Amino acid sequence: MAIGGIVWHGAMVENLLRVIFVELAGGRAGLVAGGQSASWTIEAIRAIVRASGEQAPPDESALLDVLARCSEAFPMRNRYVHGLWLTSDGGDLNVRSRRWSEHLHAEDASLEDANALQDELADLSRLLQNSSWHGQSAYRPLTRSQRRTVKRTG
Repeated sequence: MAIGGIVWHGAMVENLLRVIFVELAGGRAGLVAGGQSASWTIEAIRAIVRASGEQAPPDESALLDVLARCSEAFPMRNRYVHGLWLTSDGGDLNVRSRRWSEHLHAEDASLEDANALQDELADLSRLLQNSSWHGQSAYRPLTRSQRRTVKRTG
């Protein structure tokens, strides 16, 4: 059940991050967000928050904390979802290819770690769903000048 939970909650978090990005960026940002990776979306939200200056809400640090947790969770999510699970006498391994390499990379893996990741993604999903950043944005859409700043720094 852990892998299914990782996939389910990871998809929920990724979708909520896109919704938050669109709400913060305004306009036709949904056209840009579609098909982007979670790491891209996280970095884009960070850039918008940094460019918001005095328009940033009081819970800005909470959003940045959630984004930091998402940045840590998604590489682990990718390892569990896209890796191959092997069991041996020495324990479980997660084997996956590395980008630009012909060799496989093996790491220790455990059901406990997978369950912990599932719980972390579920918690992130709840935080994002119940936050002021989702539904009714605490931010006003960026001005054209602020959007140019985001493009240069992002």
